[in-house]
Amino acid sequence: MTAPAFKEAIADQTDSRPESFSVLGASRVGIVLAHFMQKAGLQPQILWNHRAAGLSRAEAFVRFKTLTTELTPALTDSDWIVIAVRDDALSGVASQLAALITRPRPVKIFHTSGFLDAAVLEPLSRAGALTGAMHPILSIPTVAQGIRDLPGAWCGCEGELQSQLLQLAARMGVEPLALSADQKRVIHIAAVFLNNYSVALIAAVQQMCTQWQLPADLTTALLRRLSEQAIENAWDQPLGQALTGPLARGDYQVVKGHLRFLRAHPELRTLYRQYVKITRQLLKRKAQ
Repeated sequence: MTAPAFKEAIADQTDSRPESFSVLGASRVGIVLAHFMQKAGLQPQILWNHRAAGLSRAEAFVRFKTLTTELTPALTDSDWIVIAVRDDALSGVASQLAALITRPRPVKIFHTSGFLDAAVLEPLSRAGALTGAMHPILSIPTVAQGIRDLPGAWCGCEGELQSQLLQLAARMGVEPLALSADQKRVIHIAAVFLNNYSVALIAAVQQMCTQWQLPADLTTALLRRLSEQAIENAWDQPLGQALTGPLARGDYQVVKGHLRFLRAHPELRTLYRQYVKITRQLLKRKAQ
């Protein structure tokens, strides 16, 4: 075999090898994405976590070659690095990882924050890495539920790596979505309102009902279908048709009565006032 042919053969072998990935942060979203990256044919290498206790929960879903609490240069041997840590820790982890990058071939690094954009990985960009952000637009309360629900869900992609992340998301079986940094923030804020704070509101309503000696199973039987109906109506119908209740009817004495009753529940009373304000503003705009 001639020297040029030998080099071409080596290049073909290199190009055909499976891409590898490592994950920083044994979070629910990190493990779920790792599971689907492995299913897409990428090879898991290293799972790093700040605390050793978090490493074991990944083993049932993804078999990494190495589990560690030490940030080592070996991480940068992977083709992809997923940073799936808390938002507050993201900047610090990015800076520590940037100090480990020494090889000339740029590694592809993305974080999973829903609110922060790829700019938070700027130390890694300066070190020669290609950076981006990929966030599943999905609630992941447990790893098992995330694995069940992620296929077909949307995954927002942003940053320098956007085009490659869109391709990776498609390989993983999720719907790739190209977003700007601001669009990503808006979607995340909306998701927090509609998902996280809806969950908190349901818990607060359950607690109020319990305080008035309503059994939990009766509260669920009475109110669960009502909340599900509200969601269906809100997405499928215009405000004027979907909205029911005292404000829609103009029964302001009922609203005042609710506020008097809620003096025993000051947090819900404050929230109720804000909902009244928002609803009246929406109704006023609709009438214009």
